[in-house]
Amino acid sequence: MFETARPRTPETPQPWLRRFTKLVAASTLFLIFAGAMVTSTGSGLAVPDWPLSYGQLMPPMVGGIFYEHGHRMVAATVGFLTVIQAIWLQRRARKRILRILGWTAVGAVVAQGLLGGLTVLLLLPPAISIAHAGLAEIFLCLNFSIAFFASRWYDDLTAMEKGDAPIAGTTALVGLVYAQILIGALMRHLHAGLAISTFPGPILPPVNSLPVIVNFAHRVGGIAVAMAVIALFIRLLRFDSRHPLRQLATLLVMVVPAQILLGAYTVWSGKQPVITSLHVVTGAFTLALSLLLALTARTIGWRSSSHQIKDYLALSKARIVAMVLVTTAAGYLFGAAHINVVLLINTLIGTALVAAGTNALNQYVERDLDAKMQRTSHRPLPDGRITPRAALLFASTISIIGTLYLAIFVNLLTALLGAITLVTYIFIYTPLKRISPSCTVIGAIPGAVPPLMGWTAATGALSLGGWIAFAIVFLWQLPHFMAISWIYREDYDRAGFAMLSVRDSDGSATARQALFYSVALLILSAFAFPHARAAAMLAAALPVVASIAFLRHRTPRTARRLFMTSNVYLIIAMALLAATCSHQSDLPKLFHVPNATLVSEANKPTSLDAMKGNVTVYDFIFTNCAGTCPMMTATMRRITTKIDKDAPVRFVSISVDPQRDTPEKLRSYASRVRNDPRWVFLTGDARTITDLSVNGFKLAASGSTSEAVLHSSKFAIADKHGVIRDYYGATNDDSVEHVTTVVHDLLRED
Repeated sequence: MFETARPRTPETPQPWLRRFTKLVAASTLFLIFAGAMVTSTGSGLAVPDWPLSYGQLMPPMVGGIFYEHGHRMVAATVGFLTVIQAIWLQRRARKRILRILGWTAVGAVVAQGLLGGLTVLLLLPPAISIAHAGLAEIFLCLNFSIAFFASRWYDDLTAMEKGDAPIAGTTALVGLVYAQILIGALMRHLHAGLAISTFPGPILPPVNSLPVIVNFAHRVGGIAVAMAVIALFIRLLRFDSRHPLRQLATLLVMVVPAQILLGAYTVWSGKQPVITSLHVVTGAFTLALSLLLALTARTIGWRSSSHQIKDYLALSKARIVAMVLVTTAAGYLFGAAHINVVLLINTLIGTALVAAGTNALNQYVERDLDAKMQRTSHRPLPDGRITPRAALLFASTISIIGTLYLAIFVNLLTALLGAITLVTYIFIYTPLKRISPSCTVIGAIPGAVPPLMGWTAATGALSLGGWIAFAIVFLWQLPHFMAISWIYREDYDRAGFAMLSVRDSDGSATARQALFYSVALLILSAFAFPHARAAAMLAAALPVVASIAFLRHRTPRTARRLFMTSNVYLIIAMALLAATCSHQSDLPKLFHVPNATLVSEANKPTSLDAMKGNVTVYDFIFTNCAGTCPMMTATMRRITTKIDKDAPVRFVSISVDPQRDTPEKLRSYASRVRNDPRWVFLTGDARTITDLSVNGFKLAASGSTSEAVLHSSKFAIADKHGVIRDYYGATNDDSVEHVTTVVHDLLRED
């Protein structure tokens, strides 16, 4: 497209440079395919070292080594091409954006290489693996952006007459496709690709595990992407078929069904590697096309369209939504026995949609009144930047979606509370603002529901802790809004609002109520935070002092001071709520560690009871072992590096060969292998050791010989109360990650 010959201008890169940028972009797509083949074939650890492969630059290309080392070779080649591209752009490109993007791509490929190395060295931890996949897509976007800005196509676009183009819609599509790719990466690295083993059904699978949730979210995301692409294509049908936006949209409409079909074949084929990898690279190509569509729209469209996103954020009152999410998250953390990150994220997403919809509906209802007030006359509706019909459609849609989202992905009780919040705010509080000063107290009720929603998301019940969180936010709002209403009382009077501050000519009643509720908040804080009473009361004293100052001198300055100190209190209170959560691990309580007394490598008596108060990782080894013991010790060394040095954790290796493993022998062994001072080596008499391992730690393996019993290769992890909560084999590939995760989980218990 638009590859007509023309004289080269100072802004047009050399033809060979333009071709080279396209080569780098295409090579990046192939690199993503090569990386996908590594994951699809399960070859991620086929080469256990990095940056070399089995200590060689070129190992035998057999089995999984072919895919893993081949991926490294492709990555090195693409990295080399990226460096050449950056240098070439620096020397020849006149556009500053090209030089910036060129070096940014170099930084991205270096970071990508380091993340790839970490995935190998740390045995494929999901977080780093997902970050590796996500950064690959950003690297792809950088190289496609370079090819776009360096092309003659871009120069032709800049010469076109500016017109109406869906800048906001195409930009949103890029974000949506990238989010869908991240969900796909999460699904792949959680091995959840077949968690729902049929396609296209079921329509609504039983949401009973994280893999099912992630898999279902990926399918829903695919539908959302398809609908967004179709909607954009329909909008762009008004353009001529040769228009660049129309051409790109047509290509997207062709690629997305192919991507969905590849996803279906991935399930039907049981994740056949080539099909699965084609699904991954086609998703990356979809992202690249979406990016080109967005860049094209921004190049030929009126820039004013980009302000639509800001207008809709203003319609949603984004800052208030952010505050709502803080209180919701605090309520969740306050109630959670254990933190389910996915559930918390789903709660915040649903709550944000309901809160944004409620705020937008409120602005829709009060648009005529907002036009009368100086403070709100610049809002999108009274200013005419958004039509009432568009605002109503937007607000209703996200409110309904948010409520359904909470019902599906959180629970019905939380969704019901969200719906109640919307109804009471719009249909009770909003009309009451023009009738009675009691509207402020009534309006504080829906405003205090978000932390209760967080609590019910975590617990599934309306219980005392949730009502405490509700009461804190309820009482906080009253002095907070008394201060606001006093500052803007003239505006409220012009709009006809029946606020107390409007009817209270000298402000004394407003100040007295602010003081009353501030004192009530101080009293509640003294009882709501028993573990941090002093901090809570000190924070609550701030609005009390500010209320007293407001009562003595009712000026805008003292009102603003009350407003600011109330905000400080809310931040502290929510932090205390989150910090006082009572976490309990899902791990079963198996056996108590017996109170045996052994001898340490320092030749000192050591009671296992002394380990209480710490999470403790136990293993049974002996120093002359030539089998699994050296591997267990090496694994324990790696585990110690994953645990914070100040954490209350102990590592205990108990010798099962007390006749030869004297304290002196253990001390020599410890000097060679110990990498953490919290790691102790213990021995004792043979009977105590045998009884401890078999009857205490229940580590008897299959077979009846003592050898089978005493050569167990399992770690035992005990909590702070000396209760064994988990066993895990040191020979398992993920033993380091598993034991580390269990330790972190138990550390969070009270």
